[in-house]
Formats: sequence, C-alpha cells, structure tokens
Amino acid sequence: MNVRVSLLVAVCVPLVLVNAGNAQELSPTAKQLLADVKYLASDELEGRGVGTEGLIKAADFIAEEFRKDGLNVVSAGGDPYQEFQVTDGAKLLEPNTLKFLGPEGQVIDVPLNEQFQVCSFGAAGTFEAPLVFAGYGIEAADVEYDDFATVDVKDKVVIILRRTPFQADPHSAFAVGHGISRHAALTTKVSRAFSRGAVAVLFVNDHFTGDSERQQLDEQLAKANDRVIAAAEALVAA
Repeated sequence: MNVRVSLLVAVCVPLVLVNAGNAQELSPTAKQLLADVKYLASDELEGRGVGTEGLIKAADFIAEEFRKDGLNVVSAGGDPYQEFQVTDGAKLLEPNTLKFLGPEGQVIDVPLNEQFQVCSFGAAGTFEAPLVFAGYGIEAADVEYDDFATVDVKDKVVIILRRTPFQADPHSAFAVGHGISRHAALTTKVSRAFSRGAVAVLFVNDHFTGDSERQQLDEQLAKANDRVIAAAEALVAA
C-alpha cells in the first residue's frame, strides 16, 4: 500500500515523557511539547496506525507545526511527505506442504501448523533437493565463526538452527547486553544461505530456544507493564 507520513512523530515523544512527572516545573517549550504529545497519543488519532485516518491527521498536524516554526517543509519533493510502499501483512495461500523422502523410499509428511510453519518473508514456489545441515547458519568474521566453511549448500535445502551457539553462556562471543545477537536474525541467515546457492532454508527450534523465548517474553511483558503504568501516572500528574 502507499503510505504518506511525516517523519517527525518520533522526534517529539521522547522529549516530553522524560519530564512529564515534573509538569509544574516545565518550561513553555516543554509544556507545548507535552500538549503536542497528548494530542498525538489521543484516541482521536487511533494510534496512528498504518492506513488509519489518525495517521494522516498526525502527519498534517506535525507539518503545520513545522510551518508555524518557520521550517521549509516543501524543499524536498514539493511537500512535507514521502510516499513509499510497505508490506502490512502476508497471506498464506494453498497448498503448503513439506515432505521428507528417506534413503530407502520412506515418505514423511510434516503437518502444517503442527510441525512446521511458513515464514512470512519467504517467497512462493516449490523445491525438491537434498538436505544438508549447516549448524546455526552463521558467518561471523568478528568472532572467527563460520558454519558454512566446511559445508557445501549449493543446490540443497539447508537445515539451520535458530539463535546462536552457547546460548546459556552470558560470556560467549555471541552474548549481547540485551535482546539477541545480530547474527541470530532469521533474514540474515537466509541471506547467507542463498548467497551460497541454497534452494531453501528450514529453521529448527531446539528445546533451549523455546524455553529462552518464553522467559524473555515474560520479562519483556513485565517491563512493558511497568513502563506503561509509570508513563500513565506521569501524564495524569501533568
């Protein structure tokens, strides 16, 4: 779909939430920013979701505020907006099947949504090729690690584990301060495999991955709840 947005919504929001708890001491500029954020976050703007009337209202509001402040909002492209294409969803069409053929003619049917799912960033098509295991599918020169160094994936379906090695070790080369390593991104692993001629990629969840993701989700939800409550209390106090 075509989306028309003003790119400055994110500029205003963080500035105000930091000081919202001290509304009585805010400067005139901060008070104006607070008023702007309250409007942009109001129910009238529907969360500024893609395709909503609220997003258009938010863009028009910001553009007009910039005009009032003397900013040139028409120097690039003739108006304050940029149009671009975004994908707002993926629809799973039929058929979607996965079968493994054993060396002695065995046929293993893998049921959709029970033992396999289709990635939304995958392409449509069919494939039939030998299987090869490529570990975690990581090529990381910065930590001198390469799962593809001794594996030929050309014209093959590549089985790749999700995440990274040594997941339980907070001091491993792949450990990061928060979230997961950039080497764990599924799209990065797919790119690595296809750049070497792979036909398709099958990602596998190991037991640790499932447990870790559930734990991370619980922790993230708890933190999100705390932040929402704190922000709400600050705005009420304002």
